[in-house]
Amino acid sequence: MPKPARIAAALAVLTALVYSPSLTHDFVNFDDNLFILDNEVVRQGLTGHGILWAFTSAPYSCPLAWVSHMVDVSLFGLWAGGHHLVNVLLHAANAALLLMVLHRMTQAVWPSAAVAALFALHPLHVESVAWIAERRDVLSTFFWWLMILAYARYAEHPGWRRQVPVFVCLLLGLLSKAMLVTAPFLLLVLDFWPLRRITDGLPEGARRPGPAAMLTRILQLALEKAPLFVLAAYFVLESLFTAQLTGLLESTAGLSLPHRVANAVTGYARYLGMTVWPVDLIAMYPLASAVPAGQVAGAAFVLGALSVLACCQWRSRPYLLTGWLWFLGTLVPVIGFVQGGQQSVADRYTYVPIVGLFIAVAWVAHAAAARTPHAARPLACATGAVLIACAWATVLQQRHWRDRFALWTHVLEVAPDNPFGNYGMGRALLDVGQVEAAIPHLERAKSLNLPGWELNNRLGAACAQLGRLDDAIAHFEESARRRETSDALLNLGRALALRGRHDEARARWREAFTNPAVTSRVESFTAAIQDEARRRADDAGWQCDLGELLMLQGRHGEASAAFRDALKLEPNHATATAGLQQALSRLEPTRPPAPTPKP
Repeated sequence: MPKPARIAAALAVLTALVYSPSLTHDFVNFDDNLFILDNEVVRQGLTGHGILWAFTSAPYSCPLAWVSHMVDVSLFGLWAGGHHLVNVLLHAANAALLLMVLHRMTQAVWPSAAVAALFALHPLHVESVAWIAERRDVLSTFFWWLMILAYARYAEHPGWRRQVPVFVCLLLGLLSKAMLVTAPFLLLVLDFWPLRRITDGLPEGARRPGPAAMLTRILQLALEKAPLFVLAAYFVLESLFTAQLTGLLESTAGLSLPHRVANAVTGYARYLGMTVWPVDLIAMYPLASAVPAGQVAGAAFVLGALSVLACCQWRSRPYLLTGWLWFLGTLVPVIGFVQGGQQSVADRYTYVPIVGLFIAVAWVAHAAAARTPHAARPLACATGAVLIACAWATVLQQRHWRDRFALWTHVLEVAPDNPFGNYGMGRALLDVGQVEAAIPHLERAKSLNLPGWELNNRLGAACAQLGRLDDAIAHFEESARRRETSDALLNLGRALALRGRHDEARARWREAFTNPAVTSRVESFTAAIQDEARRRADDAGWQCDLGELLMLQGRHGEASAAFRDALKLEPNHATATAGLQQALSRLEPTRPPAPTPKP
């Protein structure tokens, strides 16, 4: 086995060992419920219907990621360790592939190995690996590395047949996560270094070309990537359309352009800092309502200085410019110019971008060792120390992802006023029945202006459980005002019924049934109302409520029985009388018209 392949295999094994603690971890209440636990389609495993749903109706524009979760359910059921295992194996494969990709393009073994090891062991990547719902990162990056490997092969002997695997791998990557839309631009950067297709493709005698010759050559290389640019453009538009359709952009639609730019500039600087000093890493970093001008100016100065440094040394140290452009460019889709969600930065967004920083640092060290042989040993020792520190920090960081309580406890330890941490902890406590303990966290999240209707919905449900019906009604009404969903309207109706406001309750349920999505949970909700009606068998209002709910579902026979029960209690009950007549009219079969008598 060639030396790079042996190193890659050893690195894959080491990566799997470092991440082995996650195999004992549970699901967390941070999108794991959306992608697996509460998703009826995914819970059925791999089916034809599920595959069709993933490619046509599923949110987040990542159908291959959805299919991979279905495969996991088919293989492991709801054993979280099996789902974690797939993430770990994909990350280990990604580390090995990265080493092979860099070696194929540069023929340099040890800097390639150093970059791949940093990628494998850096604690910023724990979120992408230890979080089951973020399968999108590890799966899409697997195809990303395969795409670059195929492109390196294409660059050696260009031809359309060799371009087909590049296109296919990019397509598979984009179907796993649309963040890969920057791939065609990155391939242009790799044409500069290490592939050197820009300068090597110029006519003889033009090895120190002028701007016009360089621009012409860049345009030629961009033109050959036209199919990749078209593919990326399609996924950009499709992702924006999906985000708009699902409301992902609604909560940040009012952000001004200066605010977005300020957040983007400081975001780049924060990612640099998190790469160098990865401490206090948490699941959600809230988007600030305003960014101090001093922070923006400082971040802009740092970014500008590093950009000038990389550009000034593009001839002597081309890897600096490649690594820097890799970092800046691959972060563009998530840096905040188009803000999707309420996070300012996120650990998972660094999964591919910080490889550019690792490339720049590794090749600077490699060049220094080549120029000064006696520096090789200290550099090797320093690299080893950094990798050991990263591995240990990664093991420690994984502990915060072992279950939902560990996740949000860590967030609140680092940032007690984090609204997402308080909301996540409140949800976790509700899930285990600790309603009284959950309400302060939910109320704290609300006071910190956590956006979204769902917080009010859960807070209303918690108050209803404790008998605080007026508070529950207020929260449900606010939830329905923010976003008129079937959940909010059904719950509001139930709270109104419990308060004795039955006419209003039935009106809210009728509103809920105008939403096609109501069928997703109506069965369990109806069962709860049936239980309540049985407990209140002497209350005609509750029997009418049950009858109305059954009528809305087309269960006219059961509805008529409920209305009869109401009439037994109150024979002149107008709502029960009208409801019974309506139910019976829909039960009666259509009779043919009577024959006309013959004269």
